[in-house]
Amino acid sequence: MSSRVIKNYKVCMGTPFRIKAPLIIKDNDVNDNYINDNYINDNDVNNSNSFITESEESQYFANSVDVEEAIQMIQREANIIIKEAEDEAQRILEESKEDAQKSKIEIEKAKAKGYEDGRKEAQLIKEKAIEEYGQILNNIENDIVDIILDISRKVLYTEKIQNKNVIFNLVREAIDNCTYKNEVILRVSPYEYNYIMQNKDELDLILGDIDNFEVRKDSLLQNGDCIIETPYGCIDTSINTKLNKIEKAFKEICNIQNITNGYAYVREEY
Repeated sequence: MSSRVIKNYKVCMGTPFRIKAPLIIKDNDVNDNYINDNYINDNDVNNSNSFITESEESQYFANSVDVEEAIQMIQREANIIIKEAEDEAQRILEESKEDAQKSKIEIEKAKAKGYEDGRKEAQLIKEKAIEEYGQILNNIENDIVDIILDISRKVLYTEKIQNKNVIFNLVREAIDNCTYKNEVILRVSPYEYNYIMQNKDELDLILGDIDNFEVRKDSLLQNGDCIIETPYGCIDTSINTKLNKIEKAFKEICNIQNITNGYAYVREEY
């Protein structure tokens, strides 16, 4: 009767791996005296170093199964690690996209803020330029008024020096503007007082039917000054007084014109 024990030259002592079980030939298929060379007889069973026992074979197959389970477990862990790595990479990618979007938004905000700041700065510069323009224009107009008035004073001064009859024109103007003429006092400078007294006939023509009339010399007055006094008030027809009124009127007109022009200019800009 043959045994199912594998011969020792068929056993691999290296790294364990799965092998097929040997084919067992039943006793009734062959003669007991002729057994395949791939098998040994029962007499060799006593030699423990020449064969693998059934318990060792079972242990071998059990170890083979453990290795497969270990490989499967390692594969599952590897898949888990790969999945976690992929998830982490996806998370980093999403965060990068979000950061890029936030950066884009911040850049747009910075651009908008820069544009707004630039617009405000330009507006301030424009308003300052308008203000400076108004000041320059106002100064120029004031200078022009001063020049005109200065020229007028020089012309009138020259006129009253060369034409002494100017004082009579001033007296005539004062008398014409006087409502109450029953009692009149004429006040002039010392220089013009002498000239008037020397030409009293001219003065009488101006006074007409005024009976109570007196000419007084006032050392505080300058050439070209002429003041008429009545019980109801005074009338000043002095040249300087006229020039002062003209100057005031000029400056008022210039100020109104500057305000109007500035307002119109600002409205046009907006």
